[in-house]
Amino acid sequence: MANNEKKVLVIGNNNEFLVRSVVNDLVWRDFNVSETGPSVTEVSKADPAIRLYIMIINNFSEVVELLVYLKEVTFDKKLYVCAVCNHNDTPEIAKHMAVEEFAAFFERPVNIKEVGTAMEELYEKSCTEKRKKAILIIDDDPTYLRKTQQLLKDSYKIYMANSAASALMVLSKHTVDLILLDYDMPIIDGPTAYEMIKAEPKVGDTPIMFLTGKSDRESIATAINLKPVHYILKSLPAKELITTISHFFVNQSS
Repeated sequence: MANNEKKVLVIGNNNEFLVRSVVNDLVWRDFNVSETGPSVTEVSKADPAIRLYIMIINNFSEVVELLVYLKEVTFDKKLYVCAVCNHNDTPEIAKHMAVEEFAAFFERPVNIKEVGTAMEELYEKSCTEKRKKAILIIDDDPTYLRKTQQLLKDSYKIYMANSAASALMVLSKHTVDLILLDYDMPIIDGPTAYEMIKAEPKVGDTPIMFLTGKSDRESIATAINLKPVHYILKSLPAKELITTISHFFVNQSS
């Protein structure tokens, strides 16, 4: 009997031999398999609880729009997208979604058992991700945003936003356990963004730490008056940032 929580979406033409072989192997491995054709309309209607997708690409021209769509939603939806394709199609696929962006990538001829094993490993990885604390990093500096994401991604589920507006959009879709907020953003600065978030009924209780390059007394006083859970200088060494966040979650749960 399939494990209702062990879900996978198989994308392809369901009468194709390779698709049927992959589906049969996944069912044998106790996956709850859903199937859909290679169109954005069909895939976008998939069960939102499914985070593991595998595309069986037989005709590259059929999946161009789907690749563009998946590239856009993979990060926000925390999807694990895998692909099986013909060797000659790989360069064309890479024009729309780099091979490195796939959770797993196979070229024909393919070993069905290797595909199934990869799906099981990715499912276990997705379960681990579900148990992670979620952090939203808000910063207009893309370099610092990406650097911090790389630093924390192995231990936490990371969401990113480059403005107060995009942060509120992320928070409308995802629940996070901590917000790291840049104090010095343009247009809507950190303190204003802080008050906007706190005014939102569903997310107002989310703990917020300020990130800043400013260490002057006035800036610190303004930040402290807002009562964030912490005020972190961007010059803080990486290990100390990790320790600060780790200690926060430990103290929160004790």
